[in-house]
Amino acid sequence: DIKNFPKHNRGEIGRLVIDKHEEGLLLPRNLVMLFLIDCLTITAKKEGLKIGFAFIKEKLILKLGKLKAPIKFIKKYTHSYPKNGVLYKYFYESSGKVVPVYFFTEEMKDYLDNILRNAKMFKRTGKKRYILKKNLYNRFLSILKII
Repeated sequence: DIKNFPKHNRGEIGRLVIDKHEEGLLLPRNLVMLFLIDCLTITAKKEGLKIGFAFIKEKLILKLGKLKAPIKFIKKYTHSYPKNGVLYKYFYESSGKVVPVYFFTEEMKDYLDNILRNAKMFKRTGKKRYILKKNLYNRFLSILKII
């Protein structure tokens, strides 16, 4: 449970959002999101953070569920956001309920390494550069709407 970790070992992710797909993007948006979470996880590990947490929309929870991401739900919580706050509409007026979740940075890193550093999906073209392969494996994942 998240309460078992001291506050100095936790890191809050401000806002993760899934948006509509635009034609012509080089990487599927699910993969872009996973790369962003990967960057956050790498940074969190460097800073000694054991847990990441965020308030996310139900729509994103469904996506992360499809991807079998190791997120956990914060069951008992309260939240209040000031009416003049920049994210007020995100919490109260936009579509979809906001739900608090957390993940263990080590577990998320292992999960992301398995996906993002997968030789079936990507061809490495440099130290930090990957190209999404056009192959049957990726086509299958795309048909299943996983990527």
